[in-house]
Amino acid sequence: IGTLNSDSAQDVAEKLKSFANISAIQTLPAGEISGFNKSPYDSTNFSYGAQNIDLAKLTTPDYGYLLTDEQIENSKYVSRASKEDDTNVQYGAMFSADGLDSLLRAAYANFKRIPETSSIKQDFEAFKAANPWAYRDALFEAEVEKNGGERDFTKWESAHDRDLFKTAHPNQNIIKGLEQEHKDAIEYAEFIQFIADKQAQEAKAAFNAKGIKVYADIPIGFSQKDIWAHQDAFYHNFNEHKFGVKDDSTSDYNCWSPAVDFNKLKNFDGSEGPAAKLLREKFQLAFKRYDGVRVDAAWQLMEPVVVKPYTHNANKGNHVETKYIGNVILQDIIMDEADKAGVAHDRVFLELLGGNSWNCLDDAKKTGANLIHITRYANDGWGRVKYYEQKAPQSAKYQNMASGSYIIGLGTHDDNSAVEQATQGRDRIGLLANDLKLNRGELESPKARLKAMFAELFTTKKQFITLPDILGSERRINTPNVISSENWSYRINSDYEQEYHQNLTRGKGLNLPDAISKAIKAKNNGQASELTRKLDRYAEILSNDDGVYTQKDADIEYGSTLNRVG
Repeated sequence: IGTLNSDSAQDVAEKLKSFANISAIQTLPAGEISGFNKSPYDSTNFSYGAQNIDLAKLTTPDYGYLLTDEQIENSKYVSRASKEDDTNVQYGAMFSADGLDSLLRAAYANFKRIPETSSIKQDFEAFKAANPWAYRDALFEAEVEKNGGERDFTKWESAHDRDLFKTAHPNQNIIKGLEQEHKDAIEYAEFIQFIADKQAQEAKAAFNAKGIKVYADIPIGFSQKDIWAHQDAFYHNFNEHKFGVKDDSTSDYNCWSPAVDFNKLKNFDGSEGPAAKLLREKFQLAFKRYDGVRVDAAWQLMEPVVVKPYTHNANKGNHVETKYIGNVILQDIIMDEADKAGVAHDRVFLELLGGNSWNCLDDAKKTGANLIHITRYANDGWGRVKYYEQKAPQSAKYQNMASGSYIIGLGTHDDNSAVEQATQGRDRIGLLANDLKLNRGELESPKARLKAMFAELFTTKKQFITLPDILGSERRINTPNVISSENWSYRINSDYEQEYHQNLTRGKGLNLPDAISKAIKAKNNGQASELTRKLDRYAEILSNDDGVYTQKDADIEYGSTLNRVG
């Protein structure tokens, strides 16, 4: 949660590239969130959230000096935020009446005073012309202002307002009225999107210059703003038809966002229907903004489950399952848009970690996308690199996978931290010992198990690791289906580099030389080599209790030693 464009974010990326040679960073969804529901997976699909804006950049000539350093430093927002714990996202300060929005409105006031001939004003006009969704979403903000701040459009008084985009031909009189009476609300909303987009593209360019790609996370769900602007793509009573997944422990269904009506992928004449048009527009924009995408809950786009929430349905468990639609969306829409944008299919990552994933796997493989897997639930029959790449009959869907055809991690944003997994992971000792050619006795301690769990990832070509797990934090990012002050609140400490190296001395965090050494030995039946001996030396330096805790200090302390051994 926050900007990728700040100097701090770029510094973190540079350090990650330096010590881990990462090739990409995948963000969480970057849409609008609220102080109540902080989940980025319930955010807007088109509009950026203002939390993505780096205020410091607004003080520079490239942004027309929209703010001054003094305005930022003396604001109540910054004053309040600076008093909060820097290990948590500062939602209280962000969403307060004198929070982030107050500074952005001050920037907008200054923006209006800039001559129309200025470069930033010309860039603004070019952005609006190239992104018509920004105007459409801005009309929603005008409606919110018109309706006294109510953001649930189903509660707006006028049916004409509620249903403005319910058909392909919106009421132009309503739109003209909004433009006349709420002009400032419309332009302010477009201004926020312009600034957020400008900074996102600058950040991406800076990451790319470091050799790091930026991948988006595309949520399966839709916000109120998205639904209002595309009502014809949803069920008539959209609040009673939601994406869902069965909870095997209770046989109930957990419900998410309103689901698109998959019966509207095609019109009667065979042309593309409103649901398909919405999904196409959504991914077209994603490929325009990013180097690649992660498709959240991808199985829901192949064999979707649409559920009536229990509050609207006395018959518990009653649900509507659409027919299996296979690759109609993945191939004909998502990959088609990737092709148009020049994005290779292996830069599309499909989450197939639940629901009807088993049914979808064969068709998903045909797309050429990377399939996401995790080792959190590893057992003798699933969840291990050795299992996925094991030669088996073709009927074994999760096997016969080539190294590089999938990407694997310890867990996602929804899982326990790596430290907690290692603490609870005694049942994995036998599997790790067998797969990595280690002695079972070596893995009795959680520290040793954690190192082995990281090493397993590097026995195949592609791996992902969450930032808290890299740094050795014990915090989890999210507990699914829970709204709490802890969820989505993790942030990197300002002294993250020192925290990381201190955690390595405690057996936490990614000790990359150790992981790679163990992975190489596993490939060579447990045998060491000249290369693994060098890696073990580096691993020892990183985990030394008396070691230094920043890269700068390490260069001074160990530079000559590393030159001799390396």
